[in-house]
Amino acid sequence: MILLEALTILIAFSISYYFIFVIRIIVGLRRLANFPSTNSGFQELPEVTIIVPIRNESHNLKRFINSLEQTDYPSDNIECIFIDDHSDDDSQAAFNLMTDVAIRIRFISLPGDTDNTIGRKPKALSLGVRNASSEIILTTDADCTPPKGWIFGMVQALTEDTSFVAGPVIEVERATIFSRIENLEFLSLVVSGAGLIGIGTPIICNGANLAFRRSSFLEAEGFGETHSSCSDETLMHRILHRHIGKVKFLADPSVLMLTASDPSFGTFIHRRVRWASKKERYENPWVLVELVLLYICTIIPLLSVPLILLHPPLFIPLLLFFGMKFIIDLIAMKTGANLFGVHFKMSDFLLAEILHTPYIFVTGLWGQFGTFRWKKRELDK
Repeated sequence: MILLEALTILIAFSISYYFIFVIRIIVGLRRLANFPSTNSGFQELPEVTIIVPIRNESHNLKRFINSLEQTDYPSDNIECIFIDDHSDDDSQAAFNLMTDVAIRIRFISLPGDTDNTIGRKPKALSLGVRNASSEIILTTDADCTPPKGWIFGMVQALTEDTSFVAGPVIEVERATIFSRIENLEFLSLVVSGAGLIGIGTPIICNGANLAFRRSSFLEAEGFGETHSSCSDETLMHRILHRHIGKVKFLADPSVLMLTASDPSFGTFIHRRVRWASKKERYENPWVLVELVLLYICTIIPLLSVPLILLHPPLFIPLLLFFGMKFIIDLIAMKTGANLFGVHFKMSDFLLAEILHTPYIFVTGLWGQFGTFRWKKRELDK
């Protein structure tokens, strides 16, 4: 009886905490929807440097540049720097073939490093910033497709008091159920990040669609370069925690970045584990406390499900938790999807919701205690 009462109390706490957390996301999303069009106040359009870290992206380079050349920003004001992290394909040769390009492009190789257990993307991005010729920096990935209004929109969002702007990213859907579920899970992360930035308590963002000031990057002492991922979030938190400038989310469909989805379940899991391995990345300790509480409140009901056989009365609080979770998650996803101008099927959402809690349990645990493989490298956190 005591165990049943204790579990009921824990489940009730989980319901309350999770409900409040997602309500904050919804409030933040609605604030973003009510923001007026931003105007940076630049007297003329500034030069921008786009930094693209690459490893084995030869098949994407030409397509990426072609997309970039279709943007509505003056080509004379665009510099694109590819930072190559020891690609073992023909990325350098593919770059050398791009001779008839309207924008300025550069190819820089990341210096050698004997320690391959640490991911080198943060170092690649930092090298790009150091070599940039512009104050305004944009970052994305080579497997992305920049929309026509991307550069202009992100630059306009960098108002005088703003140091960091995150934009929406969605995955290109493939014709499989797994792809649709993966796309929904990815969208949920972007929606959560947008809402939390909108409410003024940023936690996550996506490096495939960012803009920031080079001076703010230097003042914040750049990205963390001793971990395998999450350099984007490290910079965002440093800028915010050190009061360098405002952090914003631009919820505008005109800057919606398309990115390739993971080709297999294995790469999907390893990418998500890499994203989860970031407990040392927050200067504000309360961010980690909030994430740990959210994780605990998500897995307590999951771990309690088998106990229904021993304590049938647990069925009611668990049904309440998962029912409320479904409703509040759906409201948040619909709010964010409408804000970004994207759509999803209810049947796909239902399946994704069923898989969500077990997935969080596995990737969260793996991300803190295991290693993961990325781009032919076995990496530590």
